[in-house]
Amino acid sequence: MNPTQLKHWEKVGGWFNYASIYNYFVSRALSGDIIVECGVWKGRSLIYLADIARLSGRGLKIFGIDAWKNDEEQIYRDLRAQDVRAGDSRTVYQQCLDNLAACGFRAGVELIQSDAIVAARFFDDASVSALWLDDSHTHAHMRAEIAAWLPKLGPGAIIGGHDYRLVYEGVKYHFPPERIDQIGTSWLVHLNDLRPAKAPQPGT
Repeated sequence: MNPTQLKHWEKVGGWFNYASIYNYFVSRALSGDIIVECGVWKGRSLIYLADIARLSGRGLKIFGIDAWKNDEEQIYRDLRAQDVRAGDSRTVYQQCLDNLAACGFRAGVELIQSDAIVAARFFDDASVSALWLDDSHTHAHMRAEIAAWLPKLGPGAIIGGHDYRLVYEGVKYHFPPERIDQIGTSWLVHLNDLRPAKAPQPGT
């Protein structure tokens, strides 16, 4: 789609069925808190997150991290080929930049082009209030990714991610099953183990 036609996250390609979790991240965030999304692709869920963060009026800092290689899984190679056949020769990273700009959030989000494990080094310890992991869907990568990010999460922080069935071994390596909340296809862990009275519900 021509980026000039974009005005809303729903027009951006991608998968996003965890809006309730992002709503929860923002609802509990304090002024100036950092929220990180690992696995951005074209920016669909990141734009939604930036939108509700801005509406909160709390000056939340939103980061999107992705290597934007998109060649590790066949589905991404197929989608890239589909873009090229449709006449869109932009890289996926450039598409993400254009989508953010078209929806009015280019200045409100900081993008980091890197593997998420490496990118953790760019954050101070105990600085992140909420972290979403939805990039490489393997047990081994998830195990290493959580290990890299755990020191970066502050007191009472939340960590979660998508496609739990693909990464559950990596998640369970760090957290016992009783601490893992499964919400639809996603997973969530409260580091202080204080769950809300009403957990987020799955949905778009």
